Amino acid sequence: MICRSGASCIRSFCEEFVVFVQNQGFANVAILTATGSPVSRERTSCRQIPEVFAYCNDALLKTQPEYYKNNGIRKFGWWIEEVKKRPLQELSQMIGEGWASRLFKAFNKTSIQTSMFVIFTPSRIDFVGGYVFYNFMKQRTLFGNGTAALT
Repeated sequence: MICRSGASCIRSFCEEFVVFVQNQGFANVAILTATGSPVSRERTSCRQIPEVFAYCNDALLKTQPEYYKNNGIRKFGWWIEEVKKRPLQELSQMIGEGWASRLFKAFNKTSIQTSMFVIFTPSRIDFVGGYVFYNFMKQRTLFGNGTAALT
């Protein structure tokens, strides 16, 4: 199928992918993504080591309400907590992340525990950010059995 309307194709893909993951019996999903910082948060040069943030869906937070604290990782969008007006508002802070936020929203409607790991990069191509992600995945036990990791 050739789709000329990008948004509707991606929306359809997200919905189909969620069904596929459910049918395969995955217990949880980890989405790995990067975004440019909208106001130069956390990192202002390539000399600084970037930080990975996490953002969890409702299903995961129901079973692990202290997820961020227990895993020693900060929540993506922590800077808007005091002014937050709607669910998933933090995702509007992601620029240039592709369709990770759309995919996260699709999984948020399910009972599949989903976490999204986000790294800020000052530009589109960032070797240091990729290296930090590599080390993050090697050292963390956040990805248990039955996890589908999406990049």
